[in-house]
Amino acid sequence: MQHRSQSIHSPGAQKGLARLWQPRRTLFWLMVAVNLLSTLWGWLLRSDTLNTLGMAVVGVLALSNALAGMWLAWRLLRGD
Repeated sequence: MQHRSQSIHSPGAQKGLARLWQPRRTLFWLMVAVNLLSTLWGWLLRSDTLNTLGMAVVGVLALSNALAGMWLAWRLLRGD
């Protein structure tokens, strides 16, 4: 039995990654905006200006944002 590893250079993997790049779809730009917002949440979580409640609220928002970004990417990959 031959084992064939799949790398990012194999045609199947590129096909999957190419399905994420769909700049004509609104879903793509929504995913980009959500991922850019992740940068803001990460910066806020690392800042020392938030108290415990603020950290909890921003932490929940950051997790929700990450889940939303993964859901949008999954929808793009599936072709919804």
